[in-house]
Amino acid sequence: MKLALSLLLGLSLAPTVADHARAAQDRDAADAKPVDFRWVGTTSHAWGAWVTPGAAVEDWIERAIPLCAEEEICEINVFEGPEHATHEYPVPEANRAGLKWILRYRHRETPRVVVEEARAEPGREPRTWTFDR
Repeated sequence: MKLALSLLLGLSLAPTVADHARAAQDRDAADAKPVDFRWVGTTSHAWGAWVTPGAAVEDWIERAIPLCAEEEICEINVFEGPEHATHEYPVPEANRAGLKWILRYRHRETPRVVVEEARAEPGREPRTWTFDR
């Protein structure tokens, strides 16, 4: 009986695949670097900002929307990295290489926020994200 109980307890205390997966996620989260979202400037209703290279829309959208919240219309040109980032409107040709996304905010429209990829990967249409906040 003791042997059966200790085997049962020993097996139940052994790490499972889920335990290993959870530990790996925790390590990844601890190693992940925060994404920068930096404002560059404003020209009329257009803003310029840059994000850490490799960032996804979901990494910076919650920091971008409040910039437009008190405006009727707002556009944020989001660049990948600071090298080409500008608030000039329209974006100069020399800066277009770094332009990654265009966020358009319209206070009286639904959805209020539309984010479009500035350019898609070859063979793919540009992606669009919508948010109604």
